Amino acid sequence: MDGSGAGWVRRTLDVLGGATTHSPAPTLDICRHKDQTHQALSRFGLAVPQYFTIRPGMETLDRQLETIERTMSLPLFIKPAGGGNSIG
Repeated sequence: MDGSGAGWVRRTLDVLGGATTHSPAPTLDICRHKDQTHQALSRFGLAVPQYFTIRPGMETLDRQLETIERTMSLPLFIKPAGGGNSIG
């Protein structure tokens, strides 16, 4: 799965008029992308930890890893940028 299930379920329940809790579908869609979540939280002035998203095809992996070494310090958490089942 790609993590899009939470938003899909919410949209389906909205269309059917079903009772729901938690965030609306657009919020759930943002939450499935960690970099978008960090950006959204930052726009509202909330403190977020420093992060870096490795993007295939933007620069070489070596160059991106050099940027991480130069700009961040240990300890680091390394996670996939999208998906997940802890949304909601």
